[in-house]
Amino acid sequence: MNISAIQKTINYGFVKAVLFFIICLLTSVANASNTDDSKHKHAILQAQSGHYSPALTTLKGLGNKHEKPNRFFYDYISILGWAGKHPQITNHAKDIPLKQAPRYVLNTLAIAYRQQLNYARSENVYRVMGRRFPGFLDGEIGLGLVYVDQNKVKLAEGVLLPLEKMHPDNIELLNALAYLHKAQNKRIAALSIYQRLLTIHPNDPVILRKKILILNSIGASHLADSMIKDPSLFSKDDLARIRTDMAAHQIRWAGIPTEQEKDHFDEIEIAIRELKTNIRDFHSEFGDTSPFTLNAQFDLLVAFRNRLRMNETINLYDELIAASIKVPAYAQIAVCDAHLYLEDPDKAEACYLDVKQAVSQENVNLDLSLFYAYIENEKPDTAQAWIKQVAAKQPPYIWGKGERPLRKPNPRKTQSETVSALSLAYADNLQEAEQQIETLHQLAPYNTDLRKELANIDYWRGWPRKAQGEYDIGLTQEPKHIGLRMGQARNQLALKQYEQAEISIESLFNLYPKDKGIATQNKLWGIHNMREFKTEISTSDSSSNGNNINGINGSRSLNINSYLYSRPLDYNYRIYIHQRHSQAKFTEGDGLLNHEGIGLEYTAANIFLMTEIHYDHYKKDRFGVSLNGVYEFDDHWSNSFALESLSSQTPLRALNQGIYAKSASWGGQYRWHESRLTGLNLSYLDFSDSNERKSISGFWQERWYSQYNYKFSTRVDLYSSRNSKSNVIYFNPDSDLAGTIALENDWLSWRRYEDSFHQRLIISAGLYNQKNYSAGETWGLQYEHRWTADYRFELIYGIKRASNLYDGDDELSWSYYLSLNWRF
Repeated sequence: MNISAIQKTINYGFVKAVLFFIICLLTSVANASNTDDSKHKHAILQAQSGHYSPALTTLKGLGNKHEKPNRFFYDYISILGWAGKHPQITNHAKDIPLKQAPRYVLNTLAIAYRQQLNYARSENVYRVMGRRFPGFLDGEIGLGLVYVDQNKVKLAEGVLLPLEKMHPDNIELLNALAYLHKAQNKRIAALSIYQRLLTIHPNDPVILRKKILILNSIGASHLADSMIKDPSLFSKDDLARIRTDMAAHQIRWAGIPTEQEKDHFDEIEIAIRELKTNIRDFHSEFGDTSPFTLNAQFDLLVAFRNRLRMNETINLYDELIAASIKVPAYAQIAVCDAHLYLEDPDKAEACYLDVKQAVSQENVNLDLSLFYAYIENEKPDTAQAWIKQVAAKQPPYIWGKGERPLRKPNPRKTQSETVSALSLAYADNLQEAEQQIETLHQLAPYNTDLRKELANIDYWRGWPRKAQGEYDIGLTQEPKHIGLRMGQARNQLALKQYEQAEISIESLFNLYPKDKGIATQNKLWGIHNMREFKTEISTSDSSSNGNNINGINGSRSLNINSYLYSRPLDYNYRIYIHQRHSQAKFTEGDGLLNHEGIGLEYTAANIFLMTEIHYDHYKKDRFGVSLNGVYEFDDHWSNSFALESLSSQTPLRALNQGIYAKSASWGGQYRWHESRLTGLNLSYLDFSDSNERKSISGFWQERWYSQYNYKFSTRVDLYSSRNSKSNVIYFNPDSDLAGTIALENDWLSWRRYEDSFHQRLIISAGLYNQKNYSAGETWGLQYEHRWTADYRFELIYGIKRASNLYDGDDELSWSYYLSLNWRF
């Protein structure tokens, strides 16, 4: 064998060896690859079965075994996402090339960033996905969600809304849309999405839970509660929150007028029962000081107030304060209202001011309540200044929302300006109050609250017929308006329409016995139906020319005039007994009159009549009959008359001589309003001694200043008489003429609701001219106290010093008087 053959043999053997090595190597690699694939497949199956830990361990080893990125590493990242291990995913972000990584890996990374609230990086990954994989739905949904997370709602709408048209039934998209609507506070729209989702998957417990919770959030708490079939889907807090909201909504519903007025407290009673049950259950489940337990107690304060169970409101509040629990402002206001209702305005005022200091946001209802606390606390100046500030802060209009918002009048502005006008009325400045209410009413002629206040002011000004017209119009517009019905009932009593007043008052009181205004009307109706006792007692001491000579009308006189009335009979009638006693000292002897009478009073619309049969004991005993009455033509004009067979105007000095008089009189009066009044009276007396006296008198009364605690008025009186006979023992000028002007000052010194104390000072001056005598001056100084209590008691007493002229002589007198009016 030659060398060449040997060399070929060697080369051939080397090639075979190399080939054998390569085959062995490839076989080894193939076997290794087959092993990795097997492990990979097994790990995926484990992950799909929920066994994430062993699967991740395997995939992590396979991923590290090969150069990254590799398919094992990508699946490792994906399974980390399945397992919710988002921090580990983002830790490997540097090994994930955004421009080469597969779509599912990028989606997992974007989700991981979002779950860790790293919205900017998540958005960046989604944007890369959008460029690399246009039309990938999950990526577009994810981008929309990240926009929502960042409050970029316009961008989110731009991504998600177009997708809805193309994929109307996609579950993930619908969930994303619901998330968008909730972020925009469009809860109704979100509710609609949840309903669509439940149409697709009716038994999806997660979606059902979301629907129930959003129903609760939009105020449909009772509907939400009715849909809970499986409480285990909800946390204890969820269930407690729904029950809390149910009770709160029940309180609000109770403020809606019911179809049947007799049921107006039914809803609030349900709320009170629910709250008491909640307090018991929350106490057991969460403890005494949990927010749920405390909120239920706070809401119970409000419910008690709305039900007018004011003592319970205050008692519960005291319990909370004793437990060192801070009561929130909305519940504390209920306590303030309770103090005001229970006629404790000092505590109410302090309470409202505490709330005002505790809250910074505007609360018009609180401001108005504070105003009424000032009023009831007899601080009208403070109240007026306060309500003017409240009204000034209110804008005249409120604007809607949106690109083209609508403008409408601000009802709070109208309300506060109305109360501001009423503040003048409460301070007895009725004329200006009426002008302001009329101005507001012209701007809102169909506002029944304004019409009610206009009618109320007409009533206060003494115009019940005009007020009735306003009440009628208002009740035509809104028949169930409680304020108008209450005002009409009060007005019917003023118009002496007693049967109608009884029907109105009793129907209102049966429906709303706890309403303060209605309860007051019922009380006044009860007082109207009581017995009545009236008496006037006066005594005087007169002297002429400053000496102790008895005056022309006697000295050391005493007069007692008393009436005792029965309860009303058949609405319009009252029987009464009348007693009058008069005595005085004269130069010729003591004069005495005792009058006992029994009579019948008739009162009806526009008419007042009294007739009496009486027996008079004086120098000569005598029976007499009297009849007097008043007819009101309208709110301004009225006429009066009186006929007496034994006149009460007969001088006691004449009676002491056995002389009596018959009389007839007529009077006319015109009353503009509470501040202006004028009248004229004609009188004729026919004495038994053949003397005839004819007289005419007139007056004009004007109130010039009227405020809460002080009123100033003037009264001018003119009088003239003529007698047919002279040289009689009683004062009987041939003719005379008198004129006086009085300055009347009235101070309100103290008032507490229906109880009050007034002081009155009257200074008068005048001229008197008697035929055959020189004219001279007259004057008077009078001071009195007036007490009123409980709408049914009035006591007046006073003293008067006066100087008058009789037959040319000055006569000075001291007078003391007392009058009492008592219903019982």
